[in-house]
Amino acid sequence: MLELIEVTLPGGERVSYPSSAFAFLYQQVWVRSGKLIFEEGELTHELHAGDCLQLGPPAPCTFVNPGTKPCVYVVALVRR
Repeated sequence: MLELIEVTLPGGERVSYPSSAFAFLYQQVWVRSGKLIFEEGELTHELHAGDCLQLGPPAPCTFVNPGTKPCVYVVALVRR
């Protein structure tokens, strides 16, 4: 089953999750507006409105909004 979750991340905020949070999920992140820095393990992805990123194997992840305006993104989840 596919779940779509829209998230609004305020400017200057960062939210981290341990790799265990992604253990049984396939995920994609789609940025609707703003800018999102997504830290996936040792990788850093810079995403802008319209960009989509499929996450790799479970790793510690951090969602960062480096701007002053909210960043809106959608997370698409499929449970394994």
